Amino acid sequence: MNGSKKITQRAVLTTIGAFLITTGAASPIVLSVFFPAVAGEMNFSQSAISLHVSIFTILGLITQPIGGRLFDKFRNRIKLLAVLGTVIALISFFLFSRCTRIYHFYLVSAFMSLTLPVVSSLLGVYIVTAWFDKKRSFAISFVMIGSSAGTVIYANIARYFIDNYDWRAGYISVGISLAIIMVIGIFLLSPPPDLLGLKPYGSGQLEDAPAKELSGISYKDALRTKAFWLCAIGTLFGMIYVVGISQALTPLLQSDYQLTAAKSTAILSVYSITIAVVKPLIGLIIEKLGTRKAILFTGILLTISLAVISVSKNVPLAIAFIVCLGCSNMLCTVILSTYVADTFGRKDYGSIMGSINIASMLGTSLAPLASGYIYDICGSYRPTFLLFTALSILAMNMYLLAGGKAKARKKAAGCQI
Repeated sequence: MNGSKKITQRAVLTTIGAFLITTGAASPIVLSVFFPAVAGEMNFSQSAISLHVSIFTILGLITQPIGGRLFDKFRNRIKLLAVLGTVIALISFFLFSRCTRIYHFYLVSAFMSLTLPVVSSLLGVYIVTAWFDKKRSFAISFVMIGSSAGTVIYANIARYFIDNYDWRAGYISVGISLAIIMVIGIFLLSPPPDLLGLKPYGSGQLEDAPAKELSGISYKDALRTKAFWLCAIGTLFGMIYVVGISQALTPLLQSDYQLTAAKSTAILSVYSITIAVVKPLIGLIIEKLGTRKAILFTGILLTISLAVISVSKNVPLAIAFIVCLGCSNMLCTVILSTYVADTFGRKDYGSIMGSINIASMLGTSLAPLASGYIYDICGSYRPTFLLFTALSILAMNMYLLAGGKAKARKKAAGCQI
């Protein structure tokens, strides 16, 4: 097999493997499927049982950057780290099935948070970023569909076993299913190409090309740049509205648009499906127009959609813009991952992305608090969506400004990432 074919084959298989691993990113959502059954049998309050998912998420503020650093430091052991994360996830789901006290769930959630760097999108995006120069954005967008696929797969497995057996069987079945899918994904992965004497897909060089030091700036240098902090702040603002939209859209449709629960849920499903379908298209837009133009395109469409949903009283118009919202709500997912790679390079991508994910996890935690607080004061979710509109504008401008600062810095240094 010649060099170019070997690179293409390994890049494609690695992308499929990363997609399968990223299905694990659905874990926090799937855990919520167990709430009613566990709370009903064990006489826990909904707030008490839901707290264990919050613990899992909040501890990600610690485990995500550590995991990213480990990916950079042990690049030649990336598959071993993935196996370790898979084993911990399997053990965690088994331990959930044995819990008898509420604090047991809290302790298991803390243990399971060690898997976040692997079962989130961080590992999948990290490895495909290393394997692609050309078509990188499309590869990242394809990998990120894994989280949506995981929600469908694992939530339905959990629902089936809860309904036909009990919640304990549900935890075990999800854990085994997750482990099987992730092991297949790990098998398909290849280490970063430079460790194999290869070049990334689209680099124009074959396997016998001499290996060079990875391009980009170091993690320590990145922390000293304004671009890093602008990107992190933009991600914080962005994740507040990304998570907030998912949580507040159904209540908005029911309370302010007077739709039934069934219709509201159906519209939320259309919104979620639209996001999954459009992700690869956003990757192609980035390839064709560049990251900055993609940010402008999606950011402007997102802002208009949120503004219309916030003030409109016309149901068909609101539904149309909810679909537009699904088409444009990619700033903190596909576009962010591509932007970080373009701005800082591959050298310490895992460490940099892991640290930016601190802002992502923080925004995820603040979103429900912001939505609930505003609703309690105003008695409506429309002001919440006006807040989301403002945050979308801020996030878009933070990313654009971060790119401008990075471009100026590279030009001054006379280098290219």
